[in-house]
Amino acid sequence: MGGFKLGKMTLRSLFSKPETIRYPFEEPEHPACMKGVVEFDYSNCIYCGICEKRCPTNAISVNKNDQTWTIDHFACIQCGSCIRECPKSCLTMNPILVHPSTEKKKVTISKPEPTEEEKAEEKSNILNGLNFARKVVVTQECDFLVLDEILGLLDCGIITVEGIADILKHKDESMHIVMTGWNFPEELRPYVDVITTLNTEEVHPLDANE
Repeated sequence: MGGFKLGKMTLRSLFSKPETIRYPFEEPEHPACMKGVVEFDYSNCIYCGICEKRCPTNAISVNKNDQTWTIDHFACIQCGSCIRECPKSCLTMNPILVHPSTEKKKVTISKPEPTEEEKAEEKSNILNGLNFARKVVVTQECDFLVLDEILGLLDCGIITVEGIADILKHKDESMHIVMTGWNFPEELRPYVDVITTLNTEEVHPLDANE
């Protein structure tokens, strides 16, 4: 290489932007199409477990009773299936680079225990909703009423079996009421017409045809 070309290359290198960065002291610029890391927002999560069922690598586990959400970032392939399927939009993809680690570990996020004021406010809102439901049943304002997760309120001690029975006693024969929850108390059996148990076990489409 001639001296002129070498000098020109040297001058261009001195006054141009470096091709490399001082990693890890400087963070690289992330490409716009980069996937990144799945992040979880517990504020709206109902712990339905859909993200766990849709994960192709079993990287996510959900515990409804303990209200915990766990992800194994080593197993996660950032496909985005959990983000697309979440009914409450609790999952997002944060486009960041993950630093190398010497060990594989899972990250568990727990829903913090609400304060006494938050518990009192939530209980008040629920009781107001139940009073409104009782009014709707008594006045026959609709033909179809869904009391979503009302049976779960029994476990929380917010409502009693007698309270639910009092609502059902005012139901007209032409009115349909659907109650949902994990546990059904036998004391309510005389007030209902049909009890349905849902099986959440998934069957692969190829196995379903056998």
